[in-house]
Amino acid sequence: MLTQPTLLCFGRYQALLDTRTAILSKLYRVIPVATCEQIEHLPLSTILEMVLLCHTLRDSDCKEARALIARRWPAANILSMTKAYGSCALCGEIPVRGMDGPDVLLQRLSLMQPSNPA
Repeated sequence: MLTQPTLLCFGRYQALLDTRTAILSKLYRVIPVATCEQIEHLPLSTILEMVLLCHTLRDSDCKEARALIARRWPAANILSMTKAYGSCALCGEIPVRGMDGPDVLLQRLSLMQPSNPA
């Protein structure tokens, strides 16, 4: 049986975080967080394959989250949602515009999903 990849969804606006969690949980095991402190307090046994940095984050949130992710889950793929006036995305990350809707988000996530052994 194939297991669902684990996706950390980090966003500051709770209503959007709840909506994304509801949509993404159909395909992924979603861990929603609203602060970097919540990321720091995840159990050491937590395995993350993917990370979604929502467009509601401040630049400082993105920077701190990347440092935590690089230290604890260096192999995790990062998808960064962008906004019209700026971007949290860095080189090597997969960007998606925050206003493109759930279909585009799901498509981009599927591109970065790790392969499951058969």
